[in-house]
Amino acid sequence: MHYPEIDDPPKSHISPRVLRLIRHSLLKLRPYFRVLFCNKQENYSVSLWLCVRFWLRLCLPCQTFVALVSLGARPTPLNHVLPLAIFLSFLLTPLHSCNASNEISPTHANLVSLIKGWDNENFKNWGGNFSKGDVNRDNILLIAGQSSTAVPTVRKKILRKSESLQAPQTKGESDQPLTDRSGEKRPIPKPPTGLSIVASERQFATVTIPTLPEGNNGLAGRYPGDEGIEKDPNVIFIEKFDDGPGYEILTPVAMQLIFSRWDTVKGKENMSLSNDVPKASADDRSLLITHKHGQESGYLYRRLLPGYDKVFVRYYVKFDPKCAPIGHFGAWIGGYNPPTPWPQGGAGAKPAGRARFTTGVEPYGNDWAWDFYTYWQGMHAHGDGKYWGTTFLVDGSKPPVEKGKWICVETMLQINDPVAASNGSQAFWIDGKLFRRDGQIVSHFGAGFPKGEWTGGWWKPDAKSDSTFEGFQWRNIEDLAINFLWIQAYQPKTPQGMTSKIWIDNIVVANEYIGPISSR
Repeated sequence: MHYPEIDDPPKSHISPRVLRLIRHSLLKLRPYFRVLFCNKQENYSVSLWLCVRFWLRLCLPCQTFVALVSLGARPTPLNHVLPLAIFLSFLLTPLHSCNASNEISPTHANLVSLIKGWDNENFKNWGGNFSKGDVNRDNILLIAGQSSTAVPTVRKKILRKSESLQAPQTKGESDQPLTDRSGEKRPIPKPPTGLSIVASERQFATVTIPTLPEGNNGLAGRYPGDEGIEKDPNVIFIEKFDDGPGYEILTPVAMQLIFSRWDTVKGKENMSLSNDVPKASADDRSLLITHKHGQESGYLYRRLLPGYDKVFVRYYVKFDPKCAPIGHFGAWIGGYNPPTPWPQGGAGAKPAGRARFTTGVEPYGNDWAWDFYTYWQGMHAHGDGKYWGTTFLVDGSKPPVEKGKWICVETMLQINDPVAASNGSQAFWIDGKLFRRDGQIVSHFGAGFPKGEWTGGWWKPDAKSDSTFEGFQWRNIEDLAINFLWIQAYQPKTPQGMTSKIWIDNIVVANEYIGPISSR
């Protein structure tokens, strides 16, 4: 159901004396109560609304009565007419699991039934010090602006006397007498929602992080200098920008042969061949992209048909020391449904899971550091409400870009399978190394790793965090697969009178880890 949003709620609005009176009223009621609970209480407006429903379900008076109690007044039967009507209307409203963006109902939480022994000891701190006892200020939703840091592993549920602890009965079965099963763990097939009273101990599910190769332990290690690597059955596509000794680098035919291997080429006038190549490469040519102020940026784009579930793309790049800051750059891979012979737009918009996804690794902005730039259906909105590409290494160190030298960049993307799962992943390597921060690998993302948290539209790795990345659901239909490669150099920041230069070479697309060029 929809919960109303409340902006800037008060930090606290019920005095300790009123809490003591409410506690006294609760203890005089029946010993079995129905307590609603949520997995998290980070969204205060949702929590406040659930509190209102909680009190109404316990037949407590409405806000007017709470105000009277705070003034020392005692209720009369007339005070209950309107609250009782409101209570009955809510009582007939079915309960729903919490679907707010920051509230995820527990799926594997163990539940126990506490039938007796719910006495004054459980409420001993409600009227005074909240720093002690089983019920603390982190777990009471009446206190605003606080959220529990404990991971809920055991949730206590107090039932009304009329509710049975037996499993749901079929029609015709007689009701069983209420028995004491305190301490017995019983699964609840459909988690309820509402007030959370949780244990303080923390437990974490064990997540097996796939191990990825590094260094020269890849496909390129079997082909020194990348010589003959195109014959390997695991290679999907290769571009060395070298078509043999028959064509000089300034011969137009040489560039035409290169362009013929791509579906779409933009900015051809800014592309040429160069003899500057990576040190270990067996070839003697690379692609040089130059850009001046006001010129159109360039790219090379081609489809990868029929489509793949897992793709690695490795290339070498060299930035001139005077190269202007980059807008977007790199070897982007992803999927379009249907596949198109040109790159599609969609900046600032969240893709549909049936239509497209895109990811790349680029040195965006003025910092000259590598990071992901990813579009998929599970991305989060930014502060302006739009869905700009997601970066994953905010608020911390990133792999730096070293201008004036050849850099080996490799990206991996694995599709989610089945389509309803979030078991997709992505990773990147710089010079054959995964990037680590605070003891964890933060250039490899999948279901359950790395540790960190969302901050607006970005992901912030944090080795001390209790939360982990949820994984990628890149698609929700089988027809969408990894089916394009997009080499682009978008350079909108080249100043007047300056020329930016970028060299690219040894592009290899394969279905296994490639790694840097091995020495001959």
